[in-house]
Amino acid sequence: MRAIVAYLTAKPGKEAEFKEKMTAQARRCLANEPGCLQFDVAQDPNNPARLVMLEVYQDEAAVKAHQESQHFKDFRPVVSDLVAERKVEVLEVVSDGKTKREVQGLAFQPGRARNAGAGNALPAPLGAYFRRMAGRLAMSVAI
Repeated sequence: MRAIVAYLTAKPGKEAEFKEKMTAQARRCLANEPGCLQFDVAQDPNNPARLVMLEVYQDEAAVKAHQESQHFKDFRPVVSDLVAERKVEVLEVVSDGKTKREVQGLAFQPGRARNAGAGNALPAPLGAYFRRMAGRLAMSVAI
């Protein structure tokens, strides 16, 4: 699997438009590219102009399909008018590669501790795990 981490900083005054267009592009990629396993957009809380994209693709062929897709080609000129700085890293995923949005067959949705299929609450150990991780994340951001 391939991971792409892109660090992009919006031009002054273009932050809101850039964020809107980038999140829409992430949704398009997930909806239209079977090889796109994850596409998240994160915003730097200390610099709202800075967005970080984390994309995970099944393999190199999926990355190539992404780059050759029409929505990618159409998006390039749009984003280039909004971005002041751009840095992209392409990495090889070395962990087990299991999707982070599913744990033991349960679909996890932030803010909603429910099994998407059956409507049952997450088992106590999983709920505790997610609360612990959220606490650690909050501590690491606050430091």
